[in-house]
Amino acid sequence: MNVSKDVAQKIVTSMKDIIQQDINFIDKDGIIIASTDPRRVGVFHEAGKKVTESNQMIIIEFDEQYTGARKGINMPVTVNGEVIAAIGITGSVEQVLNYGHIIRKMTEILVLEEELQQLKKSELERQTLILDDLLFYPSEFSLKWDELIQLNWMDASSKRVAIVKIPNQSYLPLKALDLGFVEREANS
Repeated sequence: MNVSKDVAQKIVTSMKDIIQQDINFIDKDGIIIASTDPRRVGVFHEAGKKVTESNQMIIIEFDEQYTGARKGINMPVTVNGEVIAAIGITGSVEQVLNYGHIIRKMTEILVLEEELQQLKKSELERQTLILDDLLFYPSEFSLKWDELIQLNWMDASSKRVAIVKIPNQSYLPLKALDLGFVEREANS
């Protein structure tokens, strides 16, 4: 899983509002992809790379103890058991250590939330494409029906209801009786 630079930047910015320390989001290659200090974006961060490889926190006692690193802590960000990045908090160890686990957990939650939003968006787009095929290409849709059921709904025995709006007409509910047949019911 990769986190976009925009999402990473939103995360570090929102975290800085809470703890008032500079924060870096470091990808698995050790590159700072987002930071509350814009000069650090694009810089290689050796400690961040080591964190993503070892899944262990690294405490940095002084600036440049590791290439591209400043004093503070770096912690792994894990999602679904996979290390996806490192989050670094700049400052004296005494100041930032207390925040470390909270910031890491909040980051993981925000990444999962973003992933969920993307999945919802993809699902909506997929449903829209299926509906477009049904409405505008019905003959091709009927040929693809079995494949669509297997790919998109797995439970082919489920009944579904569709409401179709015809211009200058009232809504007509369509009741699915089984997978291939539809019966029109009019309320008149």
